[in-house]
Amino acid sequence: MRSKLTRINSYNSPFAPLYKGLVGLSYVILFSLFLLIPTLFLSSCGGGGGGGGENTQAPKSEDFEKEWDFITGQSIMSSPALASNGTLYIGSDDNNLYAFNTNGTVFWKFKTQGKVFSSPAVGPDGTIYVGSQDKNLYAINPNGTQKWAYLTGDKVFSSPAIDPDDGTIYVGSNDGNLYALSPDMEEKWVVTLTGWVSSPAIGSDGAIYVGSGQIDWLNPSRSTGNLYALDPKGEIIWFIEGIDVFSRPIVTLDGIIYVGSTDGLIYALDQMDAHVIWQYTTGGPVVSSPILGSDGTIYIGSDDAKLYALSPDGSLRWSAATKDKVRSSAAIGKDGTIYIGCNDSRLYAFAAPDQGQEGILKGAYPTYSKITSIPLISTDGTIYFGGQDSKVYAIKKSFQ
Repeated sequence: MRSKLTRINSYNSPFAPLYKGLVGLSYVILFSLFLLIPTLFLSSCGGGGGGGGENTQAPKSEDFEKEWDFITGQSIMSSPALASNGTLYIGSDDNNLYAFNTNGTVFWKFKTQGKVFSSPAVGPDGTIYVGSQDKNLYAINPNGTQKWAYLTGDKVFSSPAIDPDDGTIYVGSNDGNLYALSPDMEEKWVVTLTGWVSSPAIGSDGAIYVGSGQIDWLNPSRSTGNLYALDPKGEIIWFIEGIDVFSRPIVTLDGIIYVGSTDGLIYALDQMDAHVIWQYTTGGPVVSSPILGSDGTIYIGSDDAKLYALSPDGSLRWSAATKDKVRSSAAIGKDGTIYIGCNDSRLYAFAAPDQGQEGILKGAYPTYSKITSIPLISTDGTIYFGGQDSKVYAIKKSFQ
């Protein structure tokens, strides 16, 4: 293993007793960041199968019903966010952040001076935070007016994370800095890391986990970077050299960090001292962000054209083979169905553990270009996502 741990200081969390407790998601906003990828040739996905087998069932568009779709001006790699009133927010490369009513009509759109690759995050008071390639982090009121704009030193691809306790907004910039801002734009601290900064994640103890480094957009396996842990005051707790992280990690309540790396590995790390609990080798760079099922299963995609389902001990439960890169992240429906986008232009649904035949393809919805946007599932079962065909989609499953 080529990673090297550097521990800067110790961080004694008041939540340390939780580290050996119930596994669950931390207060991490799951609208993770996905990389800006040059256009690739399209292909079609196959199905998945339990235990890594393949299912050759052909996907059918009738597996889903379209509620609505909307064409923006350019490609969409931003992931959607929902407000408590059902308003949907998503960015587009046409420089706008869009707000949609539940029927798919545009409530408003907010114009920036750069592509909105960043995924929006919604604060407790309804304020929407989103980055732009014009170097700003924007705070936008629920009516679509600007609250404030904070200028960084470079493009903001990173998606902000919001501390649920005090509302602090954490966001990275391509200037190599991680920023901590108050809801009224007070600069709490700025920490210089290395190169491009990924989307941060917040642990249950308030610690921030983030990747940083140099990206080779054409070949992520040649990228270099580090994984950092910082305390809420901006002090670096530890960092690991050689775990090249360019997506958002997740942190469980029992203190385990799950993260993918461009070295093709999926890591489980101890939150306190960063030692590697286990690592799982895929066949390609991992720029997808992990997500946890209710039973602790870790779902994550890889550039080797597979979706992986790993047990908490790092063993393979199943993998779903595709014919193109999986750079989207998964979303899990109320019934446990796993949804994920694919670079072959389809959104896929795989059977849940309690549905039998876990990992078997249940359905697929075709679009006109790659899907790297993370799907979002509302309480009524509507699935929202964006496509690189410039469309925002709202669909519902029709399969059982």
